[in-house]
Amino acid sequence: MSNSGRYTLGKSGRRRHKEEEDISAAADMLTSLPEPILSHILSFLDTKSAAQTSVLSRAWNSIWKYAPAVDLCRGSSQRASAFKEFVHEVLSSRSHVNVRKVTYVDKIARWSDETDKSVFMEVIQYALSHDVQQLVVDAGSDSTDFRDFYRFPGMFGSISNSNLKSLELNYLVFDTAFVSSGFKMLTSLCLADCALAGEKGEDLDPFSRFPCLTNLVLRAVEPVGGAVRVCGSQLLRLELDEMKSFEIEVFAPKLKFFRLRQRASPQELLSLTVPSLDHAEVALTGLSLSDIESNFTTWEEWMRQNFHFLFRGLHNTKSLKLDANVIEVLRRICVFLGRQLSPFRRLESLIVPTDSLPYELFHYLFKGSSCEEPYILLDL
Repeated sequence: MSNSGRYTLGKSGRRRHKEEEDISAAADMLTSLPEPILSHILSFLDTKSAAQTSVLSRAWNSIWKYAPAVDLCRGSSQRASAFKEFVHEVLSSRSHVNVRKVTYVDKIARWSDETDKSVFMEVIQYALSHDVQQLVVDAGSDSTDFRDFYRFPGMFGSISNSNLKSLELNYLVFDTAFVSSGFKMLTSLCLADCALAGEKGEDLDPFSRFPCLTNLVLRAVEPVGGAVRVCGSQLLRLELDEMKSFEIEVFAPKLKFFRLRQRASPQELLSLTVPSLDHAEVALTGLSLSDIESNFTTWEEWMRQNFHFLFRGLHNTKSLKLDANVIEVLRRICVFLGRQLSPFRRLESLIVPTDSLPYELFHYLFKGSSCEEPYILLDL
């Protein structure tokens, strides 16, 4: 019998048809999810992408407007006027929505000479007036000069009240003179590639004005003024990463975690008071052994100027992690260290990237500890 006029799917056709049915079923299942779950899913997208999902279904037409996060990221081809209009439309549609997190990223405005600060100000004012708990602002790049551009909170005056719990700023001027008691709820602060600016000739001490601050990260921060004080009565975690050269004082009686990652030599610490420390990490980046040998008479001299005071400040830590560059430096003076008193009183564990640690170095680090069975962990 002839099969003309009858169409039969082959194996590949049946497989493709089955895949299309599965995709359609998955789409139907996704659409049928409750709005709170859909809103949560959309919160993982940037706001522009979330808004574009409205074309998928009428049911999705406005769900993106109720997502608990606003992520405003300017695309490389997006004109300033279009981005400004988009930001205004998004924030206007969220005036009565409980938004927990706001992210603002615009790395284009500076090198394109588009210095309209109104978008930045609208985003920040929205976050400060709508009980936003987490704010992330990234407004620059390595090739830009941030000094005379965005200033926070100086552009808004002294902030009287804010419910922010987490604040991350990139490429801004952080006006310490304007940091008042308006950040009573802040628990986490990250400043990256920012300038610290305060009253001329005065030391900078902004962090003591955050009574609930428990986590502080300073990355490539440059001071415009005197020494910087990091004082936090509730501070539990402190990270200093690639800091610009300046004098710093640390007073954190409850600090549990301390990380120092510095180029060539540790930070010039005027004081380091962290009596409750449990874990410390020290790393050197861009280390040039030849530069050290040419600038110092002996390695012992370099040790005294760079690590001796730091180790004394970390004397109460229970756990110490050292990177390969630090180990390389200490290895060169291990005989000298073996004759020195160890500053560490509670050290229980050492985390290093090598299993061939000189005995003199091991002895120096642990001989002052009250721990009866110290141990080494290999950091691969």
